[in-house]
Amino acid sequence: MNKFIPLSSLKDTTGIVELCNKAGEPVVVNRNGELKLVIITNDIFNKYFRIRKTNGKVDVEMEYLE
Repeated sequence: MNKFIPLSSLKDTTGIVELCNKAGEPVVVNRNGELKLVIITNDIFNKYFRIRKTNGKVDVEMEYLE
C-alpha cells in the first residue's frame, strides 16, 4: 500500500528519501486530499520503466507492471 504524506512534508527531503527507501513503493504527496505528486526511488523506477536514447532524445517506456 502506498505511503501518503502531506505537501508540507516536502521540506524534509532527507526524511522523504528515507521513507521512500524504507517503504519500497511510491510515496504519494497530497494536498487537501488531492493527489499532487508521486515520488519513487531509482530502483522502483527501473523496475517499471526502461529508458532508451534514440536520436539523442530520452524515451521512457513502460516495461511491466506487477
